[in-house]
Amino acid sequence: MESTAHICDNEQRRQDLFSYDTLNGLDYLDIKNDTTLQVFFFEKAPANLSLKNIVIKGGRRIRDLEAVDFEIRVAPEPDVDDCLIVKLNKTGDFSTYTLCLVALDENKRPTNTPYPNFDPRYFCLTFSFDLLCPSDLDCVQPEICLPTDTIEP
Repeated sequence: MESTAHICDNEQRRQDLFSYDTLNGLDYLDIKNDTTLQVFFFEKAPANLSLKNIVIKGGRRIRDLEAVDFEIRVAPEPDVDDCLIVKLNKTGDFSTYTLCLVALDENKRPTNTPYPNFDPRYFCLTFSFDLLCPSDLDCVQPEICLPTDTIEP
């Protein structure tokens, strides 16, 4: 897969996608639980999406994550974008994963090419499952109140 790094975090390109009716892309991803991802589009969801178009790469200890089911949730309002609910075959680890929507070749196999009418910089999203694990790192510790009683001689 090609790098999905956004060159200079170009916000103008992202805004252009919102206003350009023929290109689509993946806006962001929420991890709903251990095996469910919610993926948001810049525009409406593609009509002919199949499980083979959803490719997940990455992982260190836990690899070979696959989409086993998906559901497109169509937003009833025209100015609200659709989302894709993706069910995974297993939970990943805390390393980085990449979810891509790709085109299929003539034999219906996934390619490294963006899904039709998707911007090449916005057909993949990176994510990690460490968001589901609470951590004490960088968290403010509760203030410990000492007793106000004083010892008198």
